Amino acid sequence: MDHLASKRLSPIPCLLVALLAPEGVRANGFALDIQGLFSNGTASAGAASAHDPAGQFANPAILASLEGTQVVAGGQLIAPRAPYTDQGSTFLGGAAPLPGANGDGAQTGFSPWLFASHRISPAVAIGFQVTTPFGTATDYGRGSQFYGRYQGVESRIESLAFGPAVAFRPVERLAVGLGIAARRDSVVIGQAFDLGSICVANQLAGSDPDPVTACTVAGLPPGGADGYGRFKGQAWGWSATAGVTVEPVDGTTLGLGYRHESTSKVRGHQSFDASSAAIFSTTGQPRASMDLPLPDFLTVSASQRLGGSVTLLAAYQYTLWSRFDTIDLVPAQSTNGLALSSKQGFRDAFRLSGAVAWKMLPALEVFGGVAFEQSPITTRYRQVSLPESDSLIAGLGAEARLWGGVELGAVYQRVQMIHRSRIDQTGLTGDHLVGSVKGSANLGIVQIGWRH
Repeated sequence: MDHLASKRLSPIPCLLVALLAPEGVRANGFALDIQGLFSNGTASAGAASAHDPAGQFANPAILASLEGTQVVAGGQLIAPRAPYTDQGSTFLGGAAPLPGANGDGAQTGFSPWLFASHRISPAVAIGFQVTTPFGTATDYGRGSQFYGRYQGVESRIESLAFGPAVAFRPVERLAVGLGIAARRDSVVIGQAFDLGSICVANQLAGSDPDPVTACTVAGLPPGGADGYGRFKGQAWGWSATAGVTVEPVDGTTLGLGYRHESTSKVRGHQSFDASSAAIFSTTGQPRASMDLPLPDFLTVSASQRLGGSVTLLAAYQYTLWSRFDTIDLVPAQSTNGLALSSKQGFRDAFRLSGAVAWKMLPALEVFGGVAFEQSPITTRYRQVSLPESDSLIAGLGAEARLWGGVELGAVYQRVQMIHRSRIDQTGLTGDHLVGSVKGSANLGIVQIGWRH
């Protein structure tokens, strides 16, 4: 491979698509924006309600409606399925069928949370939260020969956020709130390289009359001599949330919340196996960085109490994903590492949900809801690492008051993509991935709470 060692492959846009694989088919890109038991059970229709302190995630103004001291802790177990079915992928510029196998890289994951609130005075309340607002986990297996290996094999994003909030009620029927949080982002992405096709391209540039044979003899058959590259990095970011609630009449509550997520600068290292390092002329583990632009969220909510036991809920969320457009991975040294640019083309997207909660007994409440969620992923830019499309969400749960102010609840939620997601993407080395995914996820949510 000495004659290839001086050849650089820059950019390789397909490397970064692995970043976007969701932790299951959770919808709304890789945002884990439905936090808390009640929010999940109502399919997010109750996300900004004053049911418990978890409502501060979408609208901190709800803290002004909570009495005493309250704490809830829980999480969601996400069990996804996203099987990919190939439909005629090719490589070498379409000259041959792409060798490989179907696969399902969706990984089961757990997303925890902790929320607390405390009333300081009749007009002021404070809160605190620990959440995982973004998360992905995908792994097709480094040696699996997955059809889409040249466009993404493994990925993981883990975000942990924590911070305080405060709410103030200036008049009886109006409350305002503000929250701020620090956010720690961790990123791992990896993909295979078709070193054989890179060899063919280099041989063609050198006017070799039979480049495929030459590369095969050299031990680099196209589609059969894969290299591997990986990036791992961390960053700090922050988020700020503001909100207002108003009660125009008894039993009716309207809310408006806005959460801003900062862009974090992820810094870390690239690593390559020996064959890829020789091809790309890299040494050691080159330092690299990338901006991670995360979306803002606008939530409009409404609840209407009917009698003393039934409450109707609705919410509309608009997510500003369009800033997640082009992602660049930049080596610290231009002479060592790969400079990459990946067009993602996310669009702003919305979710509309409705739900009902019924207090069957003084110590038992059941609730359920449904939602339609528009995906920020468009067909033009949809990658096998993020095969998401528009989804339906349904949740059903219950919460019981036990003793000493302790509450325990559980929810089942189902996320189902409405249609098969079409994949049609071409990589830089001439691989053309054509296939589809039919995705879904089952979620189990548990939460324990305490009120005093």
